[in-house]
Amino acid sequence: MGDKSATWMGVGVALGVVIGIVTDNIAVGVAVGIAIGAGMSMSQNKQSDNQPHDDN
Repeated sequence: MGDKSATWMGVGVALGVVIGIVTDNIAVGVAVGIAIGAGMSMSQNKQSDNQPHDDN
């Protein structure tokens, strides 16, 4: 399917830019967006690690 972590990072940066535009501080918004994207990526990776795997 694709690299989900890259997708979440893109979503996070996009949200960060929106937050930065709204608050008139794009640099902080992008930093927050990167943190959001990294957190969502880690969360998705952790959830997929907890899923049982069928090795047959």
